[in-house]
Amino acid sequence: MTLEVIQSYSDGSEAAWIDEPVPGSTAEPEHPAPTIALAAPQGEPAAATPATAPSPANPPASPGSAGSAAAGASTGTVVGAYVVGALGLLAGLAALASGLGARRRAQPAAPVTEEAAEGVRTGVE
Repeated sequence: MTLEVIQSYSDGSEAAWIDEPVPGSTAEPEHPAPTIALAAPQGEPAAATPATAPSPANPPASPGSAGSAAAGASTGTVVGAYVVGALGLLAGLAALASGLGARRRAQPAAPVTEEAAEGVRTGVE
């Protein structure tokens, strides 16, 4: 499948990506059109079949019937995404706590005034 595209730029110029490669040639055109190679799904016939509307004789497939293998694979992917997200959240919270702790340690102590210094006994009299 070839997709002919015209790209517009902010200055008003356009680039037409519509050149199709010549079959059997290794030379690439100046503005090649994007192409997609489509393949038939595995386990299904390559011929297109017309879609039929659901009817009592032809009910729609239930979520747990034909797609149960695919549903199991996607469930594992979703759980994995949640685990990775939770680990990222925990790492972010640990970094935030570490940064706040470093900021508190880096703040200078309050200056000691002479009045406060006079009130402190050094133990030497």
